[in-house]
Amino acid sequence: MLKNLVLNLASKEIQQSFGFLFQKGFRIRNSYLLQSWSDWVVELESKDCIIWVIWSRSQLFVEFTPVFGSKSVEKILLEAMVHYLSEGEVFIDNSPGNFSGGKRKQFERAADLLSKYIDQIVPFFSSKYYEHKDVLSKALKRYYIKTSPRY
Repeated sequence: MLKNLVLNLASKEIQQSFGFLFQKGFRIRNSYLLQSWSDWVVELESKDCIIWVIWSRSQLFVEFTPVFGSKSVEKILLEAMVHYLSEGEVFIDNSPGNFSGGKRKQFERAADLLSKYIDQIVPFFSSKYYEHKDVLSKALKRYYIKTSPRY
């Protein structure tokens, strides 16, 4: 019962914050709890990609994979995609502790980024994903290097 309540609230948050994705053909494919009863994943699917919306340890993560083979491929963070698409001009550090303002602010930030970049991001995860896979993997590694404390 509690599980269903948490997942229903998560789905409602997704619909409220990312409603524009549903207008672009996305639908909720799956939702489940992580180890904690307050941490969850909602998978949004279109014909071209899956968006993984993850709430874990009071931090929001948005990640992308292609529809096919989504369990076996590397997920790419929204922030890494924005960094790549902006040719390094836009950098958003999503390291733990770098988000102030709580859950609502994190959802607003992610919704803003998604609304600006979704049309550029989705084609990377379409049927031509394997043409982009190496570039995306390198972009993710460059992003992680920048978020590393040693940077």
